[in-house]
Amino acid sequence: MTTPNTFKDQTDLPPAGFDPVNKPADRAKLEHYWLPAMPDPALKPTLYEHWQEMLSLPLTYVAPQSTPAPAGTNTALVPGQVASGNLQSSFNWSGTFLEANGARSFARITGAWTVPTVTAGTRAPGDAQDVPFRCSIWIGIDGKKPFTKSMPQVGSAQWLAAPGAQAQGLWWQWWRRGYSAQDGLPYDMKGVPVSPGDRVLFNITAVAPNRVWVNVANRTTNTFATVEVTGGEPIVGDTAEWIVERPADFALSTGAGDPGPLFPLPNYSHLTIDKCATDYSIPSVTSWVPQFVQMIQAFPNPNRTAVISKPSTIADDGKVELRYQAP
Repeated sequence: MTTPNTFKDQTDLPPAGFDPVNKPADRAKLEHYWLPAMPDPALKPTLYEHWQEMLSLPLTYVAPQSTPAPAGTNTALVPGQVASGNLQSSFNWSGTFLEANGARSFARITGAWTVPTVTAGTRAPGDAQDVPFRCSIWIGIDGKKPFTKSMPQVGSAQWLAAPGAQAQGLWWQWWRRGYSAQDGLPYDMKGVPVSPGDRVLFNITAVAPNRVWVNVANRTTNTFATVEVTGGEPIVGDTAEWIVERPADFALSTGAGDPGPLFPLPNYSHLTIDKCATDYSIPSVTSWVPQFVQMIQAFPNPNRTAVISKPSTIADDGKVELRYQAP
């Protein structure tokens, strides 16, 4: 029997004026409200900068209103193809990832970006013309290595609902390897609406191997929400990822292990994911030594692959730059 994923939307919300950045008394209540602990600003400056930006006033705490994503929208999946080396290739991922070192495991990850404006990208020959262009931007723990069975994620989704009409939203997911049941699919976060150009921040904290707090903040509208998610498969904490993805259409899955066909990638132009930071289960000063993944797409006549989303391999501290690339 499989153990289902479960979640609780945060309803015990911090009061108006709650200010853990400046008030020690409020800082002592962070765990009560499922909020991330304050990092040491000297030892983990990027993690602290993210925490400070995420929780600074003015801020309104709201219920996230997690709702199962409609069938035919998106589900995340692990890379469709990888190669060894500092720059790997994938049919559905582009971005960067870190690997844990020693006996440590990742217990926290952060990231931030501006919700992009997207336009139509390039369809591969044979792609149905009525399938919308869609991409997800997210942070996550685990999932990349075959021995990891699950991956909590949170991020934004952007798609063209009709020619020239963009839609977007925030979502979270506890992905499970090999599962086709609804149990492992994404949830939309209706409580924190977003628009192109909004500055959004994300945090995942593992409070147990199978339980995480997912925090999101829209700093353009100054709204914040938290979900506690319990996974049916525990995380290992082996990798941490910051990714732009071509998600798959689960509504067209053929069965267990098949996530469905990939959506065509929209032209997101340029994206900066910043405030990229992690923390270990065993205290340590983490270093930013990432590996990179470029997204490729297959084309026939002649048979070839072309890069369609490419990260900069310049390892700026706590930041990754990505660009859409027409094939």
